[in-house]
Amino acid sequence: MICLSRAKVSSKSPDFRPRLLLSELSLFFTVQIIGLYVAIRIAAVEIIPVVETGPAVKSFLILFTIATAVFLLLIRFLKKRLGFMKILMAFIIFVGSETVFIVFFSEFTAMLLAISLVIIRFTYPTIFVQNASLILALAGVGASIGLLFNVSTIFIILAVLSVYDIIAVYKTKHMLTLFKGTIKGGVPLALIASEKISGMRSNLKKANINKPATKREYTFLGTGDVAFPLILAVSALRTGLFASLAVVVGGLVGILIIHSLLIYGKGKPIPALPPLAACTMGAYLVASYLLI
Repeated sequence: MICLSRAKVSSKSPDFRPRLLLSELSLFFTVQIIGLYVAIRIAAVEIIPVVETGPAVKSFLILFTIATAVFLLLIRFLKKRLGFMKILMAFIIFVGSETVFIVFFSEFTAMLLAISLVIIRFTYPTIFVQNASLILALAGVGASIGLLFNVSTIFIILAVLSVYDIIAVYKTKHMLTLFKGTIKGGVPLALIASEKISGMRSNLKKANINKPATKREYTFLGTGDVAFPLILAVSALRTGLFASLAVVVGGLVGILIIHSLLIYGKGKPIPALPPLAACTMGAYLVASYLLI
């Protein structure tokens, strides 16, 4: 899911907001490139067995359903105590960033850097720190997961989750509940794009989807909306680097489409995964055909 703060939305012909689009594209692209590089480095030194499609899809969907249900229950009954979300975010940042750091440093140094990043994230909760920590986290997690699954598995998962995303945003709307809960708890599981560079120095509280504290507007790129294209791009490395880069380009096109829908939809939340899934999967199929 992706959201746009609504401070400047008007009934007049909307401004396309190219600088905001550039910020969104930059965040998305940075995660993809770092993740691909990390995956290539890992694959060069380790032989990672690929999980079979059937069991992989079944296990993933079961775990995803359980996790979503647990998050919704916790947010519903513990609205003012979102410590569990902080623990989850800390875990994701530690595991993901350590995967990235270990490509460049020793295991001990990578662990120390990952711990330091977690501490910095919760000590200085600015938009810049939020983005930096999640960029490394998503790059590491996406690279690790992408190496475990083949492309057909990712295709099935993306298709199922795209349908889920549409239902969760437009029908049950529990995705909005989940997202708003993390925002209020100060632990948004999202990258935050700002139209102005100075906006990156702002506290996370400034980026609010309901009542922004300033006239700035922000877009929120959900972690899944950034991670799943990377997972597909990494998995596509088995087909070739060209196919992986095609997936990244497809993802950028998807971000452009989503941005357009947000602008002309007056900032209303939209399910971001369907267009991203369609663009990335389509790009992979075209690249695969060209490589035959």
